[in-house]
Amino acid sequence: MSGCTERWATTFRSIAQLVLLDITELYDYPPPDLAEFLYLEAQQPAPSRVTLLGAGNAELCSGF
Repeated sequence: MSGCTERWATTFRSIAQLVLLDITELYDYPPPDLAEFLYLEAQQPAPSRVTLLGAGNAELCSGF
């Protein structure tokens, strides 16, 4: 399962980086540091994300 998640995350980062680079080129902004942004988001998730994670964990662990 972890390998699948890692591959998905790598693919997402690659595509997201390409989209962000296109946007920055179009609007003449410097490219953002996507890795840093994702790291900071993981360290301080939004309240709605915490709720979603809790609901997902509760559902996944309900059979144990």
